[in-house]
Amino acid sequence: MNDMRWRRLTELRFNLSAAKAAGRRRRCLEEHGVAALTNDLEAKSDLTMHKVNLSTVAADESRSPKGRFRQFRQDISAALRQSNGGQLRGVPCPFEVELVRLPPRAANWPYHSHSAQWEFYMIVSGRGQVRTPAGHSEVRKGDCLMHPPGEAHQLINTGAVDLIYYVIADNPPSDVRHYPDSRKHSLPGQAKPVRIQPTELYDGEE
Repeated sequence: MNDMRWRRLTELRFNLSAAKAAGRRRRCLEEHGVAALTNDLEAKSDLTMHKVNLSTVAADESRSPKGRFRQFRQDISAALRQSNGGQLRGVPCPFEVELVRLPPRAANWPYHSHSAQWEFYMIVSGRGQVRTPAGHSEVRKGDCLMHPPGEAHQLINTGAVDLIYYVIADNPPSDVRHYPDSRKHSLPGQAKPVRIQPTELYDGEE
């Protein structure tokens, strides 16, 4: 058998195998009522495009008591959930999006890391520094950064004008934030950060 006929036979066998596998998958989906589940999800959810304009999204200020940490945040994802006269019922948003304005000499948050959350930043205008365990790095318009879980980070406006950026986070519900400078943790379900003290395994158990 020449090479051409061998390749053609191999292709036919592969296509036949793929078709059989697709048929098995299709029958499995039908048997388990995926169509019914999809219809139920659509009935319970607002599965349509949601659209907002930034000019209609309020900018909420957050500020620490002494003013070192200060920012104005437009929560775009929250506005989208409320758009079109309703909420995204039954469909958790897979990410959170904010447009943030950081005044000169202000930092966005205390230096912190996340146990599970990824964060992406895109600098729209201004200049500043991002702090990580590797040190301080300059950032400016057009720079894009991504912080994986476990990497502590902080953004500081070192310029003379506002530093404006987008931040996108996947917001996992199990995320724990750690503040290395002050040795605090923010835990899911807790309103305030806590300091965790070491103790013995059997302390208070018997």
